[in-house]
Amino acid sequence: MKKKKMQMQKKIFTAALALTAVFAACTVGHGAAVDDVNSSAVIQTDNSVAVSLAYLNPETDQQATLIVIPSGKSLTTLASEDIKYIAQRDVESGACSLSFELAAADQTGTYIVYAGGSGIDAPWSTTISYSSGYNIKGAFTMSKTDFSEATASATPASGGDAVNGTVDSDGQYIIVVSPATYNVTVGNPGYLYRIYSNVTVTDADVALGTFALLAGDVDVSGSINLTDIASLLENFGKDSASADWESIKTGDFDGSGTVNLADVSAALTAYGGSYTETGE
Repeated sequence: MKKKKMQMQKKIFTAALALTAVFAACTVGHGAAVDDVNSSAVIQTDNSVAVSLAYLNPETDQQATLIVIPSGKSLTTLASEDIKYIAQRDVESGACSLSFELAAADQTGTYIVYAGGSGIDAPWSTTISYSSGYNIKGAFTMSKTDFSEATASATPASGGDAVNGTVDSDGQYIIVVSPATYNVTVGNPGYLYRIYSNVTVTDADVALGTFALLAGDVDVSGSINLTDIASLLENFGKDSASADWESIKTGDFDGSGTVNLADVSAALTAYGGSYTETGE
């Protein structure tokens, strides 16, 4: 089934690339072609977009291919990664309706929606815009001051790719997202990550507050256990000059450049801890 789906997507994409030459050659918009778009409706509700088109004198077996690309991209030099959405529909009784929702990571900025295809003399286009997004923000502290490996991300609760945010040198994080419900994960290797479940973003920024990360999760398994303590004892005394430092540096919780007594003490203090999950 997956193979057939991929073959179908490839087929539609190949057809779409062939259509770009037609798109580029014609005047985009409402023209005077025999079967040009007679009327159109675009309804954008939150992140979902519905497009309805009615054609003048539609031909038999007419099909419409809808392509969504970022504003500023050229149809004449279209690459596969430029196509954010693509679908093909039959034009029945002179009308065609398509709905789409872009991936969460793409729901920002401006896009051009093109509709053209077999039996269509003049393609149609419109522009849709997403808000620049809202911020999921907060801060965290830890025993070391180097936040260069810290991460913050928001994954749509309904499924989809994670949206990665930024973490500054003070542990302040910002994740720019579109309205939806997310599971937010924030943390740093060697520490227990904080997970916020079902964080809902509607029409304003969401502040999640400040918290302290617990050190001790050497293997980043989500819990501080005997494996972590054993790793610290095995590598006790090693420092940044050690040949295997890259693989053991998560045990240097205080950022001293050495796996020392302070690191072992921190892990023992937090022993038995696991990912902290907070429902919003």
